[in-house]
Amino acid sequence: QFLYFIERGSMARLYALAAAIALGAVLAVAQCPNGGCQPWAGVPCARGDRWHYVNFKARTRFNTTEGWVLGSDAVTYGFKPTIDELQAFRLENFLINVSSMIGQVTNNGHNRSFTRATDSTKPTEVALSLDNAGNVSLPSYPLVDHDTTVTVAEISDVCGEDHVAMAHFLVANVTMTDGVYKWAGASIPPIQVGFDPTCDGNSCLLGKGVCIGRPGRKNCAKCVPFNEVMRSENKVNVWMAYYGSDSNGRSFRSGSENPLNFEQFAFDPVYNSVIDSINKS
Repeated sequence: QFLYFIERGSMARLYALAAAIALGAVLAVAQCPNGGCQPWAGVPCARGDRWHYVNFKARTRFNTTEGWVLGSDAVTYGFKPTIDELQAFRLENFLINVSSMIGQVTNNGHNRSFTRATDSTKPTEVALSLDNAGNVSLPSYPLVDHDTTVTVAEISDVCGEDHVAMAHFLVANVTMTDGVYKWAGASIPPIQVGFDPTCDGNSCLLGKGVCIGRPGRKNCAKCVPFNEVMRSENKVNVWMAYYGSDSNGRSFRSGSENPLNFEQFAFDPVYNSVIDSINKS
């Protein structure tokens, strides 16, 4: 009976979303013959263009007497997606690649094991930044205290002892005006560019799980035991939703497929299949 109350266009988009997530959406790695657009640098984007590149960088984040800072070592995932296309980015082997940042990795023959670091001062949190979304004068420098950087893995008590909490599904919003980023101030990220929280307080909006991150910017995460950290299936998927307009003044459309838009369909089996796919990703 619930289906009768769903607007037909929204239902079609929900089906498209379910199919895209189940298939891993688009892993955009094709080369750009013309170099691609760069909305952070004033090189405008049109629907169907390729990005010059989209990088997601994972670094440790820790608190100091001068505030939160990011570590110098980074794991970078790079993509060349198509502007305004329904797509997600799979960050393969994520926990394997960041494990030594927050813990102790030991080689045991052909196997590797993960344990808590013996150095109590070692950071226990990994943050993910959307590259080239810094302030207007230094767009390539990540801003640690804004939505362009979010906690993606941490060792904490939210999962109990000897577990890593990993946000396995993130939603990144990209907003352009006439195909480029706009800034409302000198020391803040571009307007409406960054990660959209998948938690409301400490409640996951996309299925079950724990919530990690700073208040107001938390994301739904799953708990991974230490003895499963070095498994390849511990990957992160980042969904990208476009808003605003392209260089020709045309409105972007893919933002309507943002998974967070469909929470009102929570009793529908198609929505549940979306959530199952997210939680298994």
